[in-house]
Amino acid sequence: MTCRRAAQASHPAGLDVSLDGAAASVLEQDAATAAGRRRGLGSAGLARVGRVVLWAFVGLVLIRGLSAIFGGGDATDRSTAAAVDERRFPDDEARAFAVRFTHTYLGGSKQEPETDRREVAAFLAEDLRDRATTVLPETGSGARVAWGTVARESLLGRSRALITVAVSTGEAVRYLTVPVARDRAGGLVVFDLPSLSAAPSRGAVDVPDPLALSETQARPITDLVTRFLKAYVAGGDRAALAYFLAPGARLVQMSRGLEVIGVEQVARDPYPARRGVGVVALVRVRDRVSDAELVLRYRLTLVERERWYVQVVAGGPSA
Repeated sequence: MTCRRAAQASHPAGLDVSLDGAAASVLEQDAATAAGRRRGLGSAGLARVGRVVLWAFVGLVLIRGLSAIFGGGDATDRSTAAAVDERRFPDDEARAFAVRFTHTYLGGSKQEPETDRREVAAFLAEDLRDRATTVLPETGSGARVAWGTVARESLLGRSRALITVAVSTGEAVRYLTVPVARDRAGGLVVFDLPSLSAAPSRGAVDVPDPLALSETQARPITDLVTRFLKAYVAGGDRAALAYFLAPGARLVQMSRGLEVIGVEQVARDPYPARRGVGVVALVRVRDRVSDAELVLRYRLTLVERERWYVQVVAGGPSA
């Protein structure tokens, strides 16, 4: 004890230093606590702000969704569809529209001119309805449009194109160029007067000669092709063709009324098949209804397994 008192007596300021350190520590803890409270208040405020923003966003989504369902959905869908259609215009609908207009425009009847004018006007933009008229002859019933198909098309601009339709009027084939447009709602209209145009020019190309079959292929392939074509062209069903067809081959039966008079040539196709062996056959066929004789060339793809089979008839549909 004497030593401890001596030490305290010899260092009278030590107690003050210890007290000052404790006070500083307390002050630091109070400051840290106050800062933590401020940070807590700031975090809570940010959390409240975040929740307000989140609920505002949810409300906006709900409002927009309801408006789309009850009011603006169809218009948005139409605008989206129209934007998609603009990228691929003219499409099949526009082509069919041009064909229908051509049938109506060129197939008028003298007996009902007012009806014809109304039907033509229904295709036209409003400003054209008084100008698009046809004058039919005094005698006769006007042109008879037997068929029509799209021959060519030319894009003019956004959702506007010239679609040329070839139609048979009985005595001639006419080519009518129809200006077709699609509006923002997706509707189609003839936006200008049509014009008659020329038929495509006739081309000139080299005709490749068929290639000879090898000695080992000639006899079995010629026999197979001759027997198959006689059954196929005559309208044989799958049971009658089963012997000739490769396993898995799919073929649609021909309509009856034709017969093969003779197979005059079987050779290798100058255009090779992707799989198997491509052959061409020069065939003389009679139409029993009209008694006409036709000279035709059939293209077949054959495959060889234990013997030769017919895999494909080029140009024909598969079942």
